[in-house]
Amino acid sequence: MAKRELQLSTTKTTITHIDNGFNFLGFNIRKYNGKYLGKPAKENVKAFCRKLKSCFKSGYGLSGVQLIKTLNPKIRGWANYYRTGVSKSTYAKVDNYIYRMCLYWAMRKYDKIHRQKAVKRYFRSRHAMRKWIFSDVEVLEKGCKRIISIAKMMDIKIQRHVKIKSCANPFDPKYQRYFQERGIWKSEVSLRQRKHDMAIYAKMQDNNLQSGKKVKTTCL
Repeated sequence: MAKRELQLSTTKTTITHIDNGFNFLGFNIRKYNGKYLGKPAKENVKAFCRKLKSCFKSGYGLSGVQLIKTLNPKIRGWANYYRTGVSKSTYAKVDNYIYRMCLYWAMRKYDKIHRQKAVKRYFRSRHAMRKWIFSDVEVLEKGCKRIISIAKMMDIKIQRHVKIKSCANPFDPKYQRYFQERGIWKSEVSLRQRKHDMAIYAKMQDNNLQSGKKVKTTCL
């Protein structure tokens, strides 16, 4: 580093035992039973929950549709960032926190006497295995309606990051095929995820048709 006139930053450099782990780019990297795992850092999880809480507090004057449209991009964006790590247990905890905040928000919209009305208005079942989902009905043009639901982190599929071979050089002609195949593989993974999302959407529509509801179901 000295030859390149570089030096380590004492404020950004930490020397620690791997069993204690360290935080890097929002992940806590640590050794568990002989395996190196990257999980969402606790500080980042708490910060995200505080951000969600502030959205709920400032959203008491919003409709259910407006609140869902405000929260969903944040929920999906955060979950997609951590999808390459060991994040399922964290997703479940954050989903549970969001559910409790949604329930509290719905209760605040009604008096204590009308809590059952709040539950009936804002919580629905997608299918037999997915109940009590915070949702609302959005009225579109020409009187059409659709149900939009709060995004669930557990619906985000974990995708492990596959490292590039250490010896591979994108500027070396002999590795040209390797990088082409890697690019094809990444596009196929993205396509499978889109097909998975469309399958969930189609299943939700079928459930609505079977129950006799003339509404479109989506999760924005």
